[in-house]
Amino acid sequence: MATQFTQPDAHLTDVDPQTVGSFITSASDVALVVDHEGIIRDAASDIDRSRLDVASWFGQPLDDVVTIECQGKIKKLVKSARGGQAPRSSEINHLGVAGSTVPVQYTAVSTGNGQDVLLMGRDLSPMAALQSRLVSAQQSMEQKYEEQRQSEARYRMVFQTAAEAFMIVDGVSGQVRELNPCAAELFQSDVNALIGRKLTRLFQKQDKPLIEQSLTTVASSGEPLTLRAHSTDDGAAIELKIDVFRSRGSSLFLLTAKPLETDAPEENQEANLVKLLRLASEAVVLIDDDNRIIWSNDSFVELTQSSSAERVNGRPLSDFFDGPDVNLDVMLSNARQHGRLYMVPATARSSAGLKTDVELSIVNMPNSKPASLGVVMRNVSLRVSSVNGNGHDQLKSTEHLTELIGKVPLKELVKDSTDLIERSCIEAALKLTGNNRALAAKVLGLSRQALYTKLRRFGLAEEE
Repeated sequence: MATQFTQPDAHLTDVDPQTVGSFITSASDVALVVDHEGIIRDAASDIDRSRLDVASWFGQPLDDVVTIECQGKIKKLVKSARGGQAPRSSEINHLGVAGSTVPVQYTAVSTGNGQDVLLMGRDLSPMAALQSRLVSAQQSMEQKYEEQRQSEARYRMVFQTAAEAFMIVDGVSGQVRELNPCAAELFQSDVNALIGRKLTRLFQKQDKPLIEQSLTTVASSGEPLTLRAHSTDDGAAIELKIDVFRSRGSSLFLLTAKPLETDAPEENQEANLVKLLRLASEAVVLIDDDNRIIWSNDSFVELTQSSSAERVNGRPLSDFFDGPDVNLDVMLSNARQHGRLYMVPATARSSAGLKTDVELSIVNMPNSKPASLGVVMRNVSLRVSSVNGNGHDQLKSTEHLTELIGKVPLKELVKDSTDLIERSCIEAALKLTGNNRALAAKVLGLSRQALYTKLRRFGLAEEE
């Protein structure tokens, strides 16, 4: 309940009308004086005239400046003030400029000079705008929530009806959280019976260390990995592709499984040839007529320091070569015209900007579907011998760098020299410690993770 002055006669009797008028104007956004006939005799407003033209209300009936549904409310408010009741408030909608509506909350008091009533109002438009924004925000949240629900429903439908076997495995416990019917059929069991079981229990005992190690590797590197294991039910060979993703702060593994069937001898030969190309030490790619990569092996992915073949395929081959001295488009055009090119020197550039000297051999394959070019890249920088020699090969490498002065920018020469020294130091440390990588990392002042990264970078991990 509002608190009012207890002694107004003692403090406010000498206040002149001008002061009272200024106070009322300052304390309200709209102030109206209405006579006993309901006619507006005086008015003051702090609201912009482009929204509410109060000055035009002089001499008009009060009912004409409010909306129809508020006429009864304003009459009741004025009547209660004439009856000497305690001040009350009511929300009244005014007819604004250009057909708009302006909400005002009025309080009515008697002026004490007969039947005149003073209406003091506060503009509720800012509050209405705030409420409108709140409603819009709520509707937007509900719409996004509904979109999320629909997206989840689509994911569930695709997950359950996919022809491939999918499993989601907990990153901490290694237990199967979800799997689709195709995965349950692959392991000859029921979906509910497999949920909650450890992944390693679905495969034979000899495959358990490989699976556990693969999960650890994928979790630490974030890169997908493919392996071969055998089911516990019938010993059938299964190919597992393991990938990792995060959900609500925890790591989960997404496994794609498919059976490996025995192919015919001719198919085995084709599969072995594809496997040979994929595992070859030379980088191999196939490109289409637009010189875009349509297939690449693991060595090319490693040469370009890409995360996977999917990140490479579809991109122009020229994205991975550097230097104005090599016009790749001209070389590819010549290969299409003459059938093949051999041992063309070039400089490959990785996604991180690392440059590697390579030799290109290009073969045109017009009868393939689709027609393509095969490009083989040999890393000639690996010809630099390690410190196991007598130092003569290192001298040759140094002389080679010296010969490049004037042909290659100094920045690149310094980087190549740094790589050569760094590789030599790592090889010397490995030799000194008897190939003990932990001790070699300590001798070099590196962390084990940093040493492993450099071993992979210089191709020493595969050599070891």
